[in-house]
Amino acid sequence: MATLVATTVDTGGTGNYSSLNAAEAANWGAGGADITAAGTDEYVECTCICTDGNADTTAVTIDGMITDATHDIDVSVGATYLPLGVYPTSGNQYRLDCSLGAFGKALRILDHNVTIRGFAVRATANGDGVGCVQTGWADVNIERSIFVMVPGAHTLSRVLDLYGDGTVKCSNIIAYGSNDASGIGVLSNKSGGAAYLHNITVVGCSDGFSSFESAEPVVRNSIAFNNTSNDYTGTFAAGTTNNGYTTGQSGPTGGSNAIDLGSAETVVFNAPGSDIYHMVADSPARGVGTDLSGDADLPITVDILGGPRPTTPSIGAHEYQVLIPTTAREPLSKPISKWSLDAVRNQPTYHP
Repeated sequence: MATLVATTVDTGGTGNYSSLNAAEAANWGAGGADITAAGTDEYVECTCICTDGNADTTAVTIDGMITDATHDIDVSVGATYLPLGVYPTSGNQYRLDCSLGAFGKALRILDHNVTIRGFAVRATANGDGVGCVQTGWADVNIERSIFVMVPGAHTLSRVLDLYGDGTVKCSNIIAYGSNDASGIGVLSNKSGGAAYLHNITVVGCSDGFSSFESAEPVVRNSIAFNNTSNDYTGTFAAGTTNNGYTTGQSGPTGGSNAIDLGSAETVVFNAPGSDIYHMVADSPARGVGTDLSGDADLPITVDILGGPRPTTPSIGAHEYQVLIPTTAREPLSKPISKWSLDAVRNQPTYHP
């Protein structure tokens, strides 16, 4: 049985490494670059935390490791350092925040068998073609993350850029900001393999979802909204279903059960002016998805915050949570003075 290599990244210096780039450069602390080898036989779990409130500002390329399904690399943000579905500009939520030259990428994933979970990534462009997150010829899983582009006066930016011939699975992601000329929120630019995109929210880009090349992505229970050119471009694979779009636009070509969400962001999301793209109670995106809990390609049982998905889920990354009194929770009959509205989660929170 493979041996766990557990390592910690902390910008505050209490971990094994002070940046994700340094951890990657050291093979995550593993015994060598080939973690499948008989003499190594390891798998990696890297946890990112932020005890000093500072962002991790060095771009990262995950590359050079030899992996397989049981000798894999799992990179996640610690539970108390998660971004909670909103990009944090301060505080102790871990974030990768990079200023990049032309065609630079804040996070590039080229190794196979890599999982990225709970990340907040922002890329500020100082040239054309800058990307926030990019995958290559790799089998990658990305979940419960928020990705932001700041393109400035430049062009061709990408929030999430998927290419190559590996299988990529992305779920519960909020992506926004590529509103420059030819900017794209989620680009599937794959020459082979497959891409499964479940419960993704793409807002305020030039194009929302774009399918290019021969490997058309499967998009389910996702939202493309108020993207200035097109919410969806290209052709999408069979099985694409229950995706929302802006009035005047259209759903993905090749898909079914597309949902017109209207044209007002404040009707769909909690506080879009503050870049909080969480569901409101009466959102037209609420309760119109298809049940993906048993999906063979990419099962979905929680949302971007880890809250449960009902059997008739919402589309997009966030699920509006209705609190139900149980023995494990304070009942709703507690005094109203003990409750407040959590603006991030857009739901009541009890304060004992």
